[in-house]
Amino acid sequence: MKLRRCHIDVDRNPIPSVLVTGANGFIAFHTVKLLLEQGYSVVGTVRSERKFPYLLNAFRDYSKNLELVIVEDITAPGAFDEVIRTHAFDAVFHLSSPFVFNINDIAQDLLEPAIKGTTGILNSIKSYGPTVKRVVITSSFVAMVDQKQHPRPGYVYTEADWNPVRSSPPPTLSHPLTMMIQTTYEEGLEHPMNGYFASKTLAEQAAWEFMKTEQPQFTLTTLCPPFVFGPPDQEVTSISQLNTSAAVMYRLYNGTSKSHGEMWIWVDVRDLAQAHILALETPEAANQRYFITSSDFSTQDILDYIWTHHPEHAAAKDVFRGTPGIPMLPSGGVYTYNDSKSVRELDLKYRDFDTMMKDTVARFEELDARPFPDKLLKLPDSQPPPHHLPTTSPPLIHCHCFKMSLSQTTPDGHPVPNLPIRGSHLSATSEAIPGPTVYVGPSSSKHIVGQRVEGYAPGSQPNTKGGLTAGVDDEAIARSPVGPQPPPVTQADLQAVVQQILGPLTTLQEQLQELQELQEDGVRSLENKYQNTEMELRRLKSDMQGAVQSLETKSGNIQTGIHDLRADVRDVLRKTATLQTEVKFINANLNIITPRVDRIQDSLPLIKFNSILSCRDLANVLPSGSVYTYDNSKSVRELGLKYRDFDMMKDTIARFEELDARNASNVRTA
Repeated sequence: MKLRRCHIDVDRNPIPSVLVTGANGFIAFHTVKLLLEQGYSVVGTVRSERKFPYLLNAFRDYSKNLELVIVEDITAPGAFDEVIRTHAFDAVFHLSSPFVFNINDIAQDLLEPAIKGTTGILNSIKSYGPTVKRVVITSSFVAMVDQKQHPRPGYVYTEADWNPVRSSPPPTLSHPLTMMIQTTYEEGLEHPMNGYFASKTLAEQAAWEFMKTEQPQFTLTTLCPPFVFGPPDQEVTSISQLNTSAAVMYRLYNGTSKSHGEMWIWVDVRDLAQAHILALETPEAANQRYFITSSDFSTQDILDYIWTHHPEHAAAKDVFRGTPGIPMLPSGGVYTYNDSKSVRELDLKYRDFDTMMKDTVARFEELDARPFPDKLLKLPDSQPPPHHLPTTSPPLIHCHCFKMSLSQTTPDGHPVPNLPIRGSHLSATSEAIPGPTVYVGPSSSKHIVGQRVEGYAPGSQPNTKGGLTAGVDDEAIARSPVGPQPPPVTQADLQAVVQQILGPLTTLQEQLQELQELQEDGVRSLENKYQNTEMELRRLKSDMQGAVQSLETKSGNIQTGIHDLRADVRDVLRKTATLQTEVKFINANLNIITPRVDRIQDSLPLIKFNSILSCRDLANVLPSGSVYTYDNSKSVRELGLKYRDFDMMKDTIARFEELDARNASNVRTA
């Protein structure tokens, strides 16, 4: 499969390999899906082995190209060392960062996983991933938004914007998304929403600082999405465990919320997943930041879609109507966005709002059909709730752990002995109500009556296959203060009730197992943290000992240096004394030389005069015979040259005197 403008050669053998952290998450699940569909080999990290079955089943058609590994704690030092060292990755997608607010420890659950997870994996790639060419990190719009100026009407956010370092929360706002966010580490500890804003901002800043200081062999691309909507196709074990953005949408869908908060731009999770791949395949995306945004919206858009396309559901759930067609926005307006860079450089094509809503609601309908334990069991619509039953009605059968108990009183508290059990008032509850026990099993009886006596109801027989049958006591029916009863409960009715109970109970057992595994994971995580703390303490102790030894060595060196310096000073003083002696000797010699120089200067005029006379005498002396002569007529005739006479000696001697005076001055100065 040939990919557009491929930064990585997909056609080569073996096929390109990508590490995806947090592969079971909302965004990561869709990213893994697209990578596999587009011909990549994927290694995904998860926190525990219990995440394997869903992912392996979901991607069973790509089993040869998918590998799952466990990284229990992404904040642990070297958490990703092993997986990166043992694989030849072409790229790394780091998506493992929490987006939850129902947490106990902001530092441990939000800040540390985001910041340490980011810097930790970058260090691991630099140290053990020489084949990695591109790292893509999922940041967030919250790393860009300036909440101090929220909602900042008319302002256009782009990739150039950063969340400011500090701000303060206004005390009057109640919705968590309306809080003014503080983005220093310490301020992030004050509120989960602060923690999330701080975690995304500081994590992305740490990534870019790493690239600046470490200069690794790979390039970096960060993606900043706002609200990420779309079908939550990842494993959902409970409605209460939906990822945060999907939960925001679900609460509007099921009528338990009237607003989504105060962020008015969104992106489809599938477009964000595609943006990760395009960031890998596009060479121009190296060391770039992208604002990944589909369009703007308001809560009213979501409500209008639900009422328009699912009116029966909306009416049944009493979904808030709002003001159809009128955007639910602050009166002064809100910010807007510019995502042109992602369209221009990545060639990213965004889905529209209706497509996203259609697929998201379809997934909600699928999830609603499941018997999640956090959904309350309700009586059929044709039956009144138990507290509305008349005082003359027989008591209810309450079921718990595959056992049925007959309450001893009517709803108004009056004791009722030996009352028949009516199938029309069967109800499942999560707690057993004390009372006589009736074992229910296959029976053709018209009525099931009796109190438990030594393990059996009157007229009942044990079932050798593990079940129980119920007997019939017509006399008890006749004695019942409520008289003859309506048609009896049938075996099909009972089986339906049992199935209604078994489904949630089975799910509860699975949830209990999951909680136990989570507890084990937590214990392992604490053990790892304890071991890491011990290692860190040992390292600090070793560093301190090394520092002390270094200080002692430096102190000794300083003492030695001081001793050497004192010796040097003494040597300088000795040499200075010697120089002073030599200067005195020179000065004494100058006192002797100076008078002699003065006498020589006084004699110079006489010497000059004698020299001139000597020269003239020599000039008059000619050889005894004749000498040569000359003819310069040509230079006079043709050049018109006029020669000076022998008195040129006057000017020459004047120049000699000038030079002699200058020389005498130099001698005196010396």
